[in-house]
Amino acid sequence: MLASGVLQGILKKGGDSRLAQQYLARRWAHAQESHGKFNLHKYDLHVDHIHRNASVPVLYEQALCRTPADAHITSTGALAALSGKKTGRVPSEKRIVYEPSSANDVWWGPVNIKLPESSFMINRCRAIDFLNTKKELFVVDGYAGWDPKYRVKVRVICARPYHALFMR
Repeated sequence: MLASGVLQGILKKGGDSRLAQQYLARRWAHAQESHGKFNLHKYDLHVDHIHRNASVPVLYEQALCRTPADAHITSTGALAALSGKKTGRVPSEKRIVYEPSSANDVWWGPVNIKLPESSFMINRCRAIDFLNTKKELFVVDGYAGWDPKYRVKVRVICARPYHALFMR
């Protein structure tokens, strides 16, 4: 549907078949990855269709196809998405699990608010239950931190393509 429109647009704007071939190669690789043996069972997630490390064009396409009323491409080429009541982030909503081994490394206060581990576990279970209701999920494997000596591997699992795009 949208893929053929993207290809038509590529070919109309100068007929660069190499660009079209690259686009198709990315889509094919993404489809192979999504339907392969990768799963999220170790996180108690049992969703069959997983978009793992999808390319930016694939995430744009997914966002535009899934929620056309809530997502559009701006004049600068950015993807703009409306997230309803939860639009924006508020520092006062940030919570950090209070844990003795790192308690002295956190600047506690109005921005870094203590969260008991039991509350975290309740919210974690609610998130897993929510994600298990979805037909497909998006996974982004990345790093926190720039320096390879100190960076930490991070896996983000989300239900919306524009969330995955934001995490890339």
